[in-house]
Amino acid sequence: MSVEQASFDPRRGQIRSLSEFGAIDPSDRATVWVRSHEHAARLAQEVKRQDRMEPIIGISCAHGQIEPSVPVSRVRAIIGERLMIAVIGSSVGGRFNHLLPPGLRVSRGALRVWGSAPARILVVDPSGDYGEAALLRFEYEFRASLPTASGYVQMLEHALGAAERRCEELERELDSLRADAQR
Repeated sequence: MSVEQASFDPRRGQIRSLSEFGAIDPSDRATVWVRSHEHAARLAQEVKRQDRMEPIIGISCAHGQIEPSVPVSRVRAIIGERLMIAVIGSSVGGRFNHLLPPGLRVSRGALRVWGSAPARILVVDPSGDYGEAALLRFEYEFRASLPTASGYVQMLEHALGAAERRCEELERELDSLRADAQR
C-alpha cells in the first residue's frame, strides 16, 4: 500500500496520508511509528472515526521499551499487506490512551485491532512476555473477526450510502456556488 492510496478528503477530518500518523517504515509502507504527541492525536482521531472502512492494527511498546512487543513482520504476515499497522511508542502511549475512551485503549505491549465494525480485538499477555502464544491468539481473533460474505456486502452497502450522502451534499454545495456566481 502506498502513501498515496491512503488519501482521503481533509475537509472532512480524514487523513490525507499515512505519514500524518508517524514515520513510515520504508520497508513496509503500511506501517507507521507513532512517536510524537501530534501523531498520537491524529491516530486517536482516526481510531474513533465511525465511518472508517478498514481496520487499524495497533501494537504498543511496553513501558520503557523502544521496540514493539511482537515483531511487526509477524503481524504483517497475519493481516496481509494493505492494512495499516500503527506501532505506538512507549513515550506517547499514555497520551494516546488518554485521548481514547476506555474500550479502545492499548498499552503495556498489547495488540489491538480497531475495526470498522463493532468487533474490536485486544490481545494482552498479563506476563508481559508476548511470544508465540500471543501471536497465535491474535491470528485466531483476527481471522474470526473477518466479515462473512453477507457482512462484507453490508459493509459495502454502508459505504455506498455514505458516498451517496456525500455526493448529495456536494451537489447542494455546487448548486449554491452556481447561484452565488449568477448574482
